[in-house]
Amino acid sequence: MLPSKSCIFAAASVIAFSVLLQSSVFAAEPADPDSPSIRSYSASQERGNVRVTLLSVSQVVEFEKATDKQTNASIFNAVPIVRIVYLVEKLNSGTMEGISTGQVELAGPNGIPALTEMTFRQGDTLKKGGTASSIHDYNPLGTDCLPPVAEPKRAYVGVHRVRCAIIKTTQLQITLHEGFGKQQEVFCFENVPVP
Repeated sequence: MLPSKSCIFAAASVIAFSVLLQSSVFAAEPADPDSPSIRSYSASQERGNVRVTLLSVSQVVEFEKATDKQTNASIFNAVPIVRIVYLVEKLNSGTMEGISTGQVELAGPNGIPALTEMTFRQGDTLKKGGTASSIHDYNPLGTDCLPPVAEPKRAYVGVHRVRCAIIKTTQLQITLHEGFGKQQEVFCFENVPVP
């Protein structure tokens, strides 16, 4: 059983709303086909008995309650977050084994760094934001743009977040290590458009 709506995120309590700054890989609403921001992209790959579909790449701002004791209770920190959301599906009908999820790697074109990582003040200390990943049950009613799968019990949604970071390139290379049981495959999505 997958953790329901849980998120491995070591930070101050996060208010459950965010401001979307950049659109996802798949547009949620129909748009003008002549618009230069709408691009075709092959966002699904299969390796062995595993399919991974990239669902969204976004830059958001989440509002966290300030941790400084002297700060007014109504003041929140606006924290930039890079979020990658993807679907993992087991393709064969064999016994469902444990999930094997690994690291997420982000790079820019020609190996240049993809993100500008920021620091934040916690008390008297400057800290970096860090990364966090989580997995969730496949739930087509709870996630925008979630494509159908053959067997929902053989699929999960992965979410990778980089806190205090801003995407500084117009394209990303996203490498995901995902699978089931002892089978972990490497999925490399190159030239992912980032508006």
